[in-house]
Amino acid sequence: MTGYADDEAVKEWTIRRLETIYPTAKEGTLTEVYVPNDFFPSFPKTFKNVPLINPELYPKDEFRLPWIHDINAFLHSPFILEDSTLRSKVEKIIEFIFTPEYQKLPWGYGVIRHESGRYYAMGWSVHLPGYFETPAPIQHSGRWLLLLRLLARSRTVREHAWYERSLETLRQFKCEDGLVRFPRAFLPEKRIGCWVLGMRMGLEENRRTQKAMPCESTFRFLEITLQSARG
Repeated sequence: MTGYADDEAVKEWTIRRLETIYPTAKEGTLTEVYVPNDFFPSFPKTFKNVPLINPELYPKDEFRLPWIHDINAFLHSPFILEDSTLRSKVEKIIEFIFTPEYQKLPWGYGVIRHESGRYYAMGWSVHLPGYFETPAPIQHSGRWLLLLRLLARSRTVREHAWYERSLETLRQFKCEDGLVRFPRAFLPEKRIGCWVLGMRMGLEENRRTQKAMPCESTFRFLEITLQSARG
């Protein structure tokens, strides 16, 4: 996203992640994602209400389910998008993400056991606000807008009902003057959560002016719809 896609180290990491996730997406089964929390005798009580991810999904700490960071990398890497074989693998991964089975997984996946014996919450799953309910829950609106901007780069997404429903929801905020006015809750501005969580959506230096929300809303709307038009 910041222009380093052709750096050899970045490219190597991106390809490794693509080839790690693709077999899982191609197989398409999610029946053995978790194991009982007593699978390891040392499982900490602090995670007693969090599902334990099957160790077979992260051999040598290579996680075989997609992170949102993976999708950001794949869809912003020209060397992938311009290669028909690599791009088809990305589309297969996204198709996998868009299945009800994937979307029913717990947000953030759950807990993994590192080879050191420590346990960590995994996080960064690719859950779609509004997949099972329309419109998207208001508390996830910033994240929803970021996902729409990102995923509009995918043909699979542009053809999916979730995407069209999302666009239809956004169009409801267009006004007669041609500008878009989202509720302020769509564009929160906090000190954390810029890249993924959509908690730093402010653009105007002074957000208290009358022009701030129309300008920011219209920008976000065009950012999404123009990306969709470009494909």
